[in-house]
Amino acid sequence: IGLSLLPVTKRAQVVEKACMEDPFIQAQQYFINQCLHWFGHGLAIFSNISLKEALNFCDRLNPEFESDEVQLCLSGVFHSGSVPGESDQTLLHNVANVWKEGDPYYPCEEIEEKFRGHCYSHASGRTYSNDLEINFRTCDNIPEKDLKKKFDYVRRCYDSAANTLLGQVLTLNTPDSAKADMIVQQCKEFSAPEYRRFCYAGAARYWVLRNPLLTNIYPFRICAQAEQDAKASCYGNIGFGNNENYYSEEKLEEYCKNSEKNHVSSCLTKSVL
Repeated sequence: IGLSLLPVTKRAQVVEKACMEDPFIQAQQYFINQCLHWFGHGLAIFSNISLKEALNFCDRLNPEFESDEVQLCLSGVFHSGSVPGESDQTLLHNVANVWKEGDPYYPCEEIEEKFRGHCYSHASGRTYSNDLEINFRTCDNIPEKDLKKKFDYVRRCYDSAANTLLGQVLTLNTPDSAKADMIVQQCKEFSAPEYRRFCYAGAARYWVLRNPLLTNIYPFRICAQAEQDAKASCYGNIGFGNNENYYSEEKLEEYCKNSEKNHVSSCLTKSVL
């Protein structure tokens, strides 16, 4: 892309015009979200700017760091390190900003602290392994001494590892109900107890995102089998996924009725925590 040729002060305006002003994209919040996330991919893979420039680019999209614009762009930048696969040398040269063979934690320790959550969230993906033991242990072993920060980083990483788990299970030639049961079993097998709820929640939410039809009730089966202290988070993630698909309170309420009765309200919170 030619954005790297523009002055830094102009770049955010280009992204804003493409993702925030185009009438087709503006028609649905889902399109806006995808535009911003995939723009982050573009910064990492198709531009020749440094990682620092890419992160600052995302950061300038909105004065509020926690805004959707900034967060979605950052997620796209770091997600790129998990998906290059076999590519030509030019693209791999750019992806090297967010990926180093044999080091799933690169470049997290080398960047400004406020960006590390997004960086560590894709640590398991940067292992390029389908071995769930490797994926989840990579999350557990994130090199952060501050316990509060580490909990947040591991939580994010488990969310991504759960998507890997889900992807493997969904390829199996078994009924969806059996797939839900297998996800629960594998979360129990591979996740550490203190983080297990993030495995259930991540798998449930990503299943909603992968299959947004309101007839897809199987993510609720995951939550129903989760431990009591994990249920609220699990159902909240289902609501979050449905909301990201439709941004419709009516559809959210309809879908959340599939929750256990005492957790319909959890689903309606649309919370990922």
